Amino acid sequence: MKQFFAIITSLFIALLIILLLAMLFPQTILNLYLKHIEKSLNIDISFSSKQVSLVKAWHFKDVKISSKAGYVVNAKDLFLYPPFFSVRKGEIYINCDAKELGFHKDMPVIDSVFNLISLESFGNITFDDVKAKIALKQSKMDINNLEAVGKDIKIFGRNTTDIKGGAIDCNLKFLFSKNITDDIGDTVKVVLLKKEDDSWMGIDVEVKGDYKRPILNLKSDFLNLRIKGIGVAK
Repeated sequence: MKQFFAIITSLFIALLIILLLAMLFPQTILNLYLKHIEKSLNIDISFSSKQVSLVKAWHFKDVKISSKAGYVVNAKDLFLYPPFFSVRKGEIYINCDAKELGFHKDMPVIDSVFNLISLESFGNITFDDVKAKIALKQSKMDINNLEAVGKDIKIFGRNTTDIKGGAIDCNLKFLFSKNITDDIGDTVKVVLLKKEDDSWMGIDVEVKGDYKRPILNLKSDFLNLRIKGIGVAK
């Protein structure tokens, strides 16, 4: 029994020390956190300013995320919410909320969807608000509860990517406002898009298989289209 209490006491003291270090050196904790994310996802992260707290959201301004494949994501504001890690699962958490988020460079999979319904490149779109819950474990990334909301386009869904294993499993729903669908031909709308609430129309997209050359499935009320070997990354 004494040994049990000794172990509990030691763990409690260790936890207090960790919390104290986090309170005294939040910048160090932040740097370790960001370096782990960059290494796991093979990306570079930069920002103009930040506000870091132990218990509140971390706020970054003018964020730029660049991948080795050349994809660039910009956000005016990015908020990361605690908890930031799970000791039991060995996972790093990124519960985020981004404002005015945009993409640069073509995104082959998503652009394929846009081309089918005669829309401009996805890289020209900015979202007013993007929320997601992300979990990182080694080279595996799970994105859940994705909500990307723009003036005329919304995206909802989930994604699992194994960077080292080279696999992707993604389910997305795209919604388009009347401003967008009015410029799409009637035949395309009937065949490819489904009617949603408030005059919006949508399409379900599934991406699976090899990360660099996955299989793309498009589903609507009248169509189940399967496209193989669309490039994702270099």
